[in-house]
Amino acid sequence: MKWEIKYSDSLMSDTFDRRILDRVNVVKNEAVNGLNLNPRLSRNVRDIDFNDLLFNDWGINHLHLGSNLEDDGSISRTDDLLFLIVQEPILYFIDVLPHKCGFTATSLLETIHRNWPDLLSPFTLQGVLASKNNPTDKEIKQLRKSGVQIIIGLSDGCVYGPRGGGYSTAGTNVRHTMQASAYLNWIRRLESAIPLEECAIRYHIMQLVMSCPAVLCLKLTNLMDDHIVLIEALTKCEFICFIDRASGQCVVRPYSFAIGMNYGTI
Repeated sequence: MKWEIKYSDSLMSDTFDRRILDRVNVVKNEAVNGLNLNPRLSRNVRDIDFNDLLFNDWGINHLHLGSNLEDDGSISRTDDLLFLIVQEPILYFIDVLPHKCGFTATSLLETIHRNWPDLLSPFTLQGVLASKNNPTDKEIKQLRKSGVQIIIGLSDGCVYGPRGGGYSTAGTNVRHTMQASAYLNWIRRLESAIPLEECAIRYHIMQLVMSCPAVLCLKLTNLMDDHIVLIEALTKCEFICFIDRASGQCVVRPYSFAIGMNYGTI
C-alpha cells in the first residue's frame, strides 16, 4: 500500500536534529512508494500474546529507524523511535523520541492535539476536568503494567479517553476484546441457526452440482464484517450466511448468487 504522510510541527521544527529527520525521510519514502514497513516494527509483534500498552492506550505505533536488514528480517534496532498514528491511507508522523521515555511521553498527545485534533476529538471526555498534575512517565509505566487505565489532561484543559481502546487488568485491548466477544456471539447465533436452513442448502447444492451428500459438512472459510463464507466439504459449494436486517433471521445463499447483496450486521 502507498501511504500519504503528514509531519507534525515537532518534526518540522528548526531545532529538530536534521540527521534524525533524514532517517525519518527514509521511512517516509518507503511508505509513499508502498514498501513493506513491517521490518521496522517491534519484534514483539511476532508474539501473539504480546500486548502493546502504548497502542492499547493512545493508539500510537512506533517504528525503528535503522538502515540494515538483520538475519531475522527486522531492520536494525535504534534507540530513537518514530512514533506515529496509522489511519489509512495516512501515516501521521508525530515525533522521534528515545526508547527509554517515548512510550510514556504525554508530549505525544500534546503534539497530536496541536496538529490533528480531529484524531482525538471522538474520544473527548465532555465535562471532565483535567487534573492539575498528570502522572509522571514512571507512574504511567507502572499504572499500565498494573492494568490501571490512565486519563491524561492536556495543557489547554482538554481530556481524552483512550484512543487505542483501553487496556484491561490483563493488558489486553478492551475494544478488541469486546469486538471479539461480539464476533463470537454472532458466529454462535449463526451456527445455531444454520441447521434450520439445511433444506435450503441442500436445494442450492442440487441446483449447482446436481447431487447432494447424505451428510452435509460445512466449514467456515472466511469471516467478514457482516457475513461468513461457508464451504460444503464434499461438493465444494460455497455459501454466504448472514443475519437479515429486517427479519433478524439467519439467511444462507449460494456464494455466486449473493455477490452485491446488502448483508446484515453483527
